[in-house]
Amino acid sequence: MAAKWGNIINVPVKWGFPYYQALKEIDTFNADYLPSAFYYPFIEGILNPSPWRSALSHKSMLHHVYNCGIAFPNTLICTYGGVYFNKDRRPVLRSEAASILRQSNVPLIFKPSIDTSQGKGVKLLSGADIDLLCNDIESGAVFSACGDFVIQELVSQSEDTAVFNPSSLNCFRVTTLSLDNQISICSIALKCGAPKAVVDNIGRGKRGVIVGVNRDGCVSDAGFFGNGELTLTHNGIAFRNKRIEHIGRVLDAAVTLHKYVPVCRLIGWDIALDEHNVPVLIEGNTVYPGISMEQMCSGPIFGDRTNEVIRYIREYQKIN
Repeated sequence: MAAKWGNIINVPVKWGFPYYQALKEIDTFNADYLPSAFYYPFIEGILNPSPWRSALSHKSMLHHVYNCGIAFPNTLICTYGGVYFNKDRRPVLRSEAASILRQSNVPLIFKPSIDTSQGKGVKLLSGADIDLLCNDIESGAVFSACGDFVIQELVSQSEDTAVFNPSSLNCFRVTTLSLDNQISICSIALKCGAPKAVVDNIGRGKRGVIVGVNRDGCVSDAGFFGNGELTLTHNGIAFRNKRIEHIGRVLDAAVTLHKYVPVCRLIGWDIALDEHNVPVLIEGNTVYPGISMEQMCSGPIFGDRTNEVIRYIREYQKIN
């Protein structure tokens, strides 16, 4: 482990021991695994430099950044910099935005445009809730409370993902690496929400689940709760022998998306399959894309490119 990571980190290598010990319970020791104690302080910020990573994570900007034919949820209203935009990305007054929402006759999802980790601030709205939100939009209270936000219609998901939890939009977390003009898939996992939950976030306890998926669509036999506990089922549904038929479309979408933002080398994509098995981009995680649960599902995050990443980090550190 010291020989692998020691030249690019500035903390004792023993800081990584707890993660390796935890992983040995599900896999053999492999120095290519990257502990968070090494990743977040010394690697992530080099792979995804500021201010790019912050700007590219803004949900209201997704349509502008990733204009490459990949589908998005139907967004009725979004804001950035406090300016309101309609579904055609035309600026509108707050009163117009409220009117658009009041005309909607379907449930809506409200999301802050930044910092929604673990589903923070995400709300399902319908009926009276929408009317209250419209009042707050007209008064300016919404922006004052949470900053920029997006309001979208729900995405009807594929039967292959709905089986694990129908109330949440269960998304694939596909992590991609772009280095030396080559984009590769680092990990593939499916996030499944807790019973009756709206979001697919795992959380820190025993609520949502993340489970690995192979490139051929076969779901791993075991998944993990947010506390790291292994589980063979979710909501009574066994993972064994389950297969995502159109996983190839999701992986192709992730690679296509990353071509548009090579300035961020490592991105965790949240991509859903809709009811017609069309990939839908929910967000691209460029700020602290996770690796811990992803490695538990898919193995060492950089795989056979680990030494290449280490060389890149070392060369960066030499000239900065």
